[in-house]
Amino acid sequence: MEIKNLSFSYDGINNIFYDASLSLKKGCYAVTGSNGSGKTTLVRIISGVAVDLYKGKLSGEISIDDEPLKKPVVIPQELDSSLLAETAYDEVSFFSLNKNFMFKNPDEFFKIWGLDEIKNKKTDRLSSGEKQRYIISVNLSFSNRAALVIMDEPLAFLDDNNLNLLIERVGELKKNFTVLIVGHRFDEMNEVIDGYFEIRDKRIEPFVHKKYQSEVFIKGNDFKQEKNIVAVKNLSHRFLKKSIDFELKSGEIKVLYGPNGSGKTTVTRILAGMIDDYDGDIYFCDRKADRSLLYKNVFPVMSNPDVEIMARRISDMFNGYKSDVLKKYMEGLKIYEKLGSYASHLSYGEKQKFLMVNAILSDKKLIIVDEPFLSFDIASEKAIFLLMREYLKNGGSVIVITHRRDIIKSISCDVIEI
Repeated sequence: MEIKNLSFSYDGINNIFYDASLSLKKGCYAVTGSNGSGKTTLVRIISGVAVDLYKGKLSGEISIDDEPLKKPVVIPQELDSSLLAETAYDEVSFFSLNKNFMFKNPDEFFKIWGLDEIKNKKTDRLSSGEKQRYIISVNLSFSNRAALVIMDEPLAFLDDNNLNLLIERVGELKKNFTVLIVGHRFDEMNEVIDGYFEIRDKRIEPFVHKKYQSEVFIKGNDFKQEKNIVAVKNLSHRFLKKSIDFELKSGEIKVLYGPNGSGKTTVTRILAGMIDDYDGDIYFCDRKADRSLLYKNVFPVMSNPDVEIMARRISDMFNGYKSDVLKKYMEGLKIYEKLGSYASHLSYGEKQKFLMVNAILSDKKLIIVDEPFLSFDIASEKAIFLLMREYLKNGGSVIVITHRRDIIKSISCDVIEI
């Protein structure tokens, strides 16, 4: 793949890229950059939707083997937008009618890709990790795509077992394809990556990757008070692998850890008052909690920010807040200047940051952050931890839900495993 003299802007004025070039041979390559630098925009440009769908202004050349770019295989970050049917089996049955789909028998698809456990599940009930595994498998099962595979934050939702499967697949893919991985986390995939690039100053430049050294940013008991916030007793649900029990005090943070499909997001939905078809008891501030009480006092920050951001412009989310208050919280996250942006023009990471600020300003007693660091660069992770510390110091409580062990290392607290 070759990109020559690429320039692009969404509004025709502010360039995301300016005279950028990139040349890749067969193999696996990583592209990183700070939040908002243009990683997702690069994926949109190469896949051909930046102009047609987002009405951006584009100049320059993009080609593979000296020919205009065919449609690449794109594994998106927005997982839900790729799920079309009620069940995974129904969807694959539909795809099997396409002459370019490699599997004419849907059962063979699920067996070969190791996805038998999800084939009869409803797609809206799949965990984020299961969705990602499934979408990757579907995209790689079409034979008429260009010899280019683009993965936007592919590690975001994968636990250790599924990460190892992905590394194996990429190792095989790069023998015949150019594989472009866009994101922030590359330590685990270093063995299969042949080169690293960074988006900086509106260009795409080679750089030397250094392994991330984790730090402890928050300790669970630093701001812990005596007041009870949540007590969960023998909580079970059909999507939970096992029942859970825990207590959380004011000013305390805890981590809920588990592999893909263990029910982590289901716990978020229960504690946020989104669903009530569970068994067990939940107490909030020593009161037996119903959906109404939980909804009023719990702010969930879901793994997919597009599910929660309904405003066309981000500024509409913060009507009624004084500018100096917004500036205080947003400047450290480097998003204050994006306050007037359209949500569709922001990166995944930027949208997650705005949701975190919205959660802090909500004055709710408990924030549940479901996979909070999927799309953050290292500097942004540190800034979010500092924001959490201030919230805890002021008496708020936090539950961090994750499948990443490196996040656990950054938060020295009790871990609830499911």
